[in-house]
Amino acid sequence: MERRALAEHLVSADTATRYLILAECVADIDVQLAWEIKTIYDDAKVSDARRAIACVDTLRAAANLTNSPTIAAYVRWVEGMVALHLEGQAEQSLQLLDQTIEDFKQQQLPLLASYTQFSRMHALAILGRYDEAIACGLETRTILLEQNDLISVGKIEQNLGNTYGRRGQYVEAEQFFLLARDHFIEAGQHRKIAGVESNLANILASQCRLKEAADFCEQALTRLDKNEEGEIHASIEENLGWLALLQGQYHRALDYLGRSRRLYASFGTHGSAIAELGIADTYLNLNLTYEAESIYVRAEQIFTERGMIGELANTWANHARACLAVSRLAEAHTLAQKASNAYLAEGNSVGSAEVALVSAQILYEQHEYSQAYDAAAQAEGALLATNVIGKMLLARWVRGQCATALGLPTEAEEIFTTTLTQAEQQPLPEIVRLCITSLGMLAMKVGEIDRAQTLFQRAISLIETIRAPLPTDELRSAFLLNKLTPYIELARLALGEAGTQNIELAFQTIEQARSRALLDMVGGSIQMQIQPSNVEEQQMVAKIEQLSTELGWIYSQLSLPADDGYDRLYKDAQIREMQMLDLMRQLRQGNLSKAAPYHTVSLDVFQKSLPDNTVLIEYFVINDEIIALLIDKDHTTVYRNIAQQQQIEAVVRQFHFQIDTLRYGSSRLQAHIAQLEHRTKSHLQNLYDLLLRPFTNHLNTKHIIIAPYHTLHYVPFHALHDGKQYLIERCEISYTLSATLLYRSREAWQCPDGDTLLLGASDANAPHINEELLSLHQILPNSQLLMEEAATLTNLRKYAAQSKIIHIASHGIFRPDNPLFSAIQLADGWLTVHDIYELNLQGSLVALSACETGVSFIASGDELLGLIRGFFAAGAERLLASLWVADDIATTNLMRSFYTNLINGHSPTTALRNAQLATLKEHAHPFFWASFVLIGGY
Repeated sequence: MERRALAEHLVSADTATRYLILAECVADIDVQLAWEIKTIYDDAKVSDARRAIACVDTLRAAANLTNSPTIAAYVRWVEGMVALHLEGQAEQSLQLLDQTIEDFKQQQLPLLASYTQFSRMHALAILGRYDEAIACGLETRTILLEQNDLISVGKIEQNLGNTYGRRGQYVEAEQFFLLARDHFIEAGQHRKIAGVESNLANILASQCRLKEAADFCEQALTRLDKNEEGEIHASIEENLGWLALLQGQYHRALDYLGRSRRLYASFGTHGSAIAELGIADTYLNLNLTYEAESIYVRAEQIFTERGMIGELANTWANHARACLAVSRLAEAHTLAQKASNAYLAEGNSVGSAEVALVSAQILYEQHEYSQAYDAAAQAEGALLATNVIGKMLLARWVRGQCATALGLPTEAEEIFTTTLTQAEQQPLPEIVRLCITSLGMLAMKVGEIDRAQTLFQRAISLIETIRAPLPTDELRSAFLLNKLTPYIELARLALGEAGTQNIELAFQTIEQARSRALLDMVGGSIQMQIQPSNVEEQQMVAKIEQLSTELGWIYSQLSLPADDGYDRLYKDAQIREMQMLDLMRQLRQGNLSKAAPYHTVSLDVFQKSLPDNTVLIEYFVINDEIIALLIDKDHTTVYRNIAQQQQIEAVVRQFHFQIDTLRYGSSRLQAHIAQLEHRTKSHLQNLYDLLLRPFTNHLNTKHIIIAPYHTLHYVPFHALHDGKQYLIERCEISYTLSATLLYRSREAWQCPDGDTLLLGASDANAPHINEELLSLHQILPNSQLLMEEAATLTNLRKYAAQSKIIHIASHGIFRPDNPLFSAIQLADGWLTVHDIYELNLQGSLVALSACETGVSFIASGDELLGLIRGFFAAGAERLLASLWVADDIATTNLMRSFYTNLINGHSPTTALRNAQLATLKEHAHPFFWASFVLIGGY
């Protein structure tokens, strides 16, 4: 049999058949067969790990049958490559390859010894032994040139390019990649041309030659077969991801890098860990620091085990940046030092310069501005010398920040201006944003108000442009975390001295800075429903369902009295939650709606939509100063410095401490209830004086709508007391997350005829739920009642879309550690925020008669993360939810009163006020009557 055909037959057979074939064909087992099996390994190592391992097994069996020293050397050769390519064990690989080279030399086979140097060189480079790798490559190249073996020469030149690239010597790397490309073109090796063009793209991107890099990626893709998904394709996707990251196209970066990671993982190579580093760096740019750190920790373990020094140093450096982002400066310094030592040991000047930049940023955060200036200047010079333009410009910007802090505004302005010009030419939008914002701050300091305003508006426009394509609410809300400065400063400028205020601009800016990701979800520019489009995505959905089932069981165990296994269960839940979030991110990556981001409403349009006798009080925080905009149909009045946020936080903590004294039942405290009420009322009076007293004369209206900000979301404004009465006794009170969201639900309430869903499941934590649901069913006899085992997620999905009122009575939990896994207990498991996203609510009123359903984690940009977010994103227009654990009996009576008022023609706002006033007459303490708030709608 022809040797190639026999080799294919042997590798494709199962183990038993393979040994039978070899036993029958001993005469055909020779060096040519060994070469063909090794060639099959070369093709399989990057796309089919199982086939590659079969090659090793075949060679071992062949060597055992023939006792051929040459075939035995082939075995060690391929075993060395397996250790390198599939197992990531570079040190072990090097030992095997060194032995193989020695064997071939002893057998007078110098050409085979030279071919073995390809993998040896790669192993040396991974171990950071670059001088040896380069010397090995240059010597081997000379030998192969004498043989006129163009393909092999190209391969060794490609390896030399990769080695120089790992060391940050980009000029030399580019030279060897171009030589390799020429040799592959001459030999007509299209796949190899594509591979080296991918390498070129990586090197050019590192120097911010972005257009050239993109062109090489596109050329490389055209050289591959249309359906090919090998390692070259994975590397091209990875490079396209890095290009997108540099250009601030984070949605594309995650898309490319995610595909690259999955391709590498399917081959069983360590490339997936390297692609995942790109995902971590993208997360870091999006302020998903915890997620980025999780990847860095995993990667550090992998690269340490595999002895991949360069990758390990890179991981440490970027992990230091992650610690820096959350002000863990000591950890950042330790990691940066480890990275610096590793780069120094391998002679990587670019890596050392990049770590010097991180060190400068750490010094700046420590207010060591003079030292930070010198460190940034040193990093800037080193990065410029190696043509790493992007990081060089970042180092220069850091130097400008230091000059500003050192009281050198003229120098700082010159630095920011020149850096801005170069960043715009690249383009590098993140550095452009930083420079524009810094120039705006300088202009404001020297009183150039108009210029500062223009610069901040430019910065906001750029932020909105970068943010718009991000495919999920998580990414859009996290992105704004460290980018609110231009919004806050522009609002500050617009709310300047009386007589010079630009109230329209202030309103617009404040609206842009609050709950924007939620607004995008409500407006349809973020598609929350997961819609798998291929087999791979269907498998992800199945995995999510499996994790959800496992989490349901864990949650049920965690709700039992704590025991020795509680901590383990809690950790198991966290692991599965992170896995679910990662899968959901990947699935939603391609679900971007074609709709544009929802624009905020203008002040004029909003005012015209307000009913008569209605006032919106929109709060905002500038640094620590709480401001309020009072808006009615005809006027907008600004109140500055009404309180300090720290002051409010202290009183809110004291108030909730008093509320929590009744958390576990009031019966045992009845003897002290009057005293507890007095203490609670004193805090509510204090909050009234701080938050409402400054404009109390403007509160004589029928309906007040509160748009809280940050800590104020935890304040029950309707229960604030002016010394004579609660605010709810004076007028109707409702809430909104922003004026724009309120404007979306501006249609007048019309009580539906039927179309009501009552759903709930009782347990030991909420034993009176059935009583509540049955009593409400008497008031709403045409409602759909789903109790106990019928209160399932399946039934909720079935009836929710056709229900205009949805009442859910059950046990609820708020998860401050992971707020998007806050949940409501149903008969068949827990309804989390992610499950709620999947519902299709048609402008419904949703009433959540459960504990703390109105509590959210307040993220940057005033994004509320919790159950509220889920229901509004799913289409609810009005939401009735609780701010604290409510009394079961009082809640049942309040809900009966609420729905009685509702069916008698009152609006939800009026109905809730009447119900709360009725409950107040029975129970004076706010714990009993004030926990529920109505969010949304006029």
